[in-house]
Amino acid sequence: MILISSLFSRGHAMTSHMMFRLPFLVFLLCTLILSFRLPARAEDPALRVGVMRARPPLAFRYPDDPQRRLSGLAVDLAEMLNRAMNRDSVFTEGSRDELLSLLAEGKLDYICGLTQPLVPDGAQVQTLTTSFATNRRILVGNSDVYINSEQDYKGRTIALLDDSEKYQPVAESYGAKTIKVHSYQEGFALLTSGKADAFVVPSGEIASYLVMMEQVPGIRLMGMSLERYPTLIVLAPEQNELKTRLSGELVRLEEAGELERLREKWFGRPLIHRPGLWDEYRNAILTGLGGLLLLLFSGLAWTILLRRRIRAVTRSLSRSERRFQALLEASPDAILSVDAGGNLRFANRSAAENLLECEGRSLPALECGGDSLRGLLHDARQKGCTRATFSPGDDKTFEVIAFSAPDGNSDELLSCCIARDVTERRLMEQELIQAERLAVIGKLAAGVAHEINNPLGIVRTNADIMRKLSSDPVVLERLDVLRRNVDRAADITGKLLRLAVPREMETHPLDLAELARESLNFLRPRLKNVELDTAGLAHPLPILGDKSQLEQIIINLLLNGLESMKFRGRLSLEGMTDTDAEGHPTAVLRVRDSGPGIAPEARERVFDLFYTTRSSEGFGIGLFVSRRIAERHGGTLRAESHPEGGAVMVLTLPAAPAPERAD
Repeated sequence: MILISSLFSRGHAMTSHMMFRLPFLVFLLCTLILSFRLPARAEDPALRVGVMRARPPLAFRYPDDPQRRLSGLAVDLAEMLNRAMNRDSVFTEGSRDELLSLLAEGKLDYICGLTQPLVPDGAQVQTLTTSFATNRRILVGNSDVYINSEQDYKGRTIALLDDSEKYQPVAESYGAKTIKVHSYQEGFALLTSGKADAFVVPSGEIASYLVMMEQVPGIRLMGMSLERYPTLIVLAPEQNELKTRLSGELVRLEEAGELERLREKWFGRPLIHRPGLWDEYRNAILTGLGGLLLLLFSGLAWTILLRRRIRAVTRSLSRSERRFQALLEASPDAILSVDAGGNLRFANRSAAENLLECEGRSLPALECGGDSLRGLLHDARQKGCTRATFSPGDDKTFEVIAFSAPDGNSDELLSCCIARDVTERRLMEQELIQAERLAVIGKLAAGVAHEINNPLGIVRTNADIMRKLSSDPVVLERLDVLRRNVDRAADITGKLLRLAVPREMETHPLDLAELARESLNFLRPRLKNVELDTAGLAHPLPILGDKSQLEQIIINLLLNGLESMKFRGRLSLEGMTDTDAEGHPTAVLRVRDSGPGIAPEARERVFDLFYTTRSSEGFGIGLFVSRRIAERHGGTLRAESHPEGGAVMVLTLPAAPAPERAD
């Protein structure tokens, strides 16, 4: 009993002792369990993440934030990924090259927010593509500059970031001159100062944020996106495990909608998209519109068929009337008609511009004759067809044919006239008379100026030497008088020398065949005993050139041919198209005479200044001037001898596209 009591007492004591220690054991057991289940954040190192410096909206610091906290899409994405892996984040800002260098040295775990073009070719890294993307865009700072695509780069100065080495050859291949800058701010400065026409940035989103944050005036986005680049996560080659975990977290965040919310936060897209009326009632709207369009097209088809039947009746008459009206309006000759009271009944555009602006919109009196347009129309009503020369002003001359014609709608007799502007032809006739005289005077002036300048230079040089050798005031004063007079004489000879300088060309679309025919009209009085053959000028020969200078060439060639055969014989003009040695199209005019021809040794000498084969009858200037004019037009002028006798002058000029003819 004593033993049992003793055991019972000892058991009770042990039970009491165990009851006292039970809470401590439970607490110790829970601590051990939690230590195995919860991650030890203090023991896991924070992930070191690199982001680009000052690249909003990827990574930047708000200027107005007193704490200068790092913000941006890349920062939020990295924190979201690291938090999902129960890791803290430590950020490092830098340029592309700085971040890649830190990554290679193992001082960074990964770089977040690097766009694809910024990853150099051959870099020893591995990348992870995110669902975010930026766009390469064109920025301009001048409202007068329009560069909407890469085809507009030619001849422009384009600024590029120094890390855009992949895009630089692309821009230069389109003819751009590139300037490298080290920051977006430096590129904005080049735009606002006008030193660059455009700034092509790898991210239009970054540029837009910087323009808004820094309030840069006048910067505009032009055109559409040139390229779209994904945003990358860049890791070292040995970070395969980290890449796998980041890839898995990206997929999980995308499925959970976290990345979409992040995109909406920084790119400004709506957080909640609710279907509108179009989405909800699209089928009903399309069905109703389809039925309405069917009814509309049915009525329209019936109306079109009815109108076609009506137009078929009057089409031929309307077409003929329009063609006649267009022909009269487009005619370079002035055409008008008036009634017996002098009231204007019809005038085409040329008549309104050249005749009526001088006479007034009405011609109130036809009762007397005279040199005025009213007098010519009066004579036409009294005498029938009348021809005269009419000068409405001091600067224009017209050849006028006046005649009477019935109205057509009534029995009234109208007075009509057709006037052609011959001002330019008259001027060319006068210039033809003065051409040789002016050429001789110009060359003589150049020769005189040259010969006088030589002794003047010697006198001036000796006067300067004497001035250095003498200190006598009287001698120095005399030398100053001598120098002033030498300068005056040099100025006079300079004015003479400028007489020989040809005037600048005024190029216009021309027809070489038509120029040849007009030039023949200038020489018509000299062609009485000449058999003229112009059958070879039937087709147009379009060129670009100065009309008066080219007419001077043709007239010189015609005069040389006529004089070589004593104004008796056969003169042929032939036009054709050809190609030069480089395959470019040319227009060729050949002028052949029936004279004695040109000796082979003289075929090049005839183009020398003052060389002539007509003894004292010629000055040897015309062909020299003609070749110079042809060369200024990019063409050639050469002399040939025809096998059947006579000389052939061949004028070759670059051809121009033929003008489109109106139907």
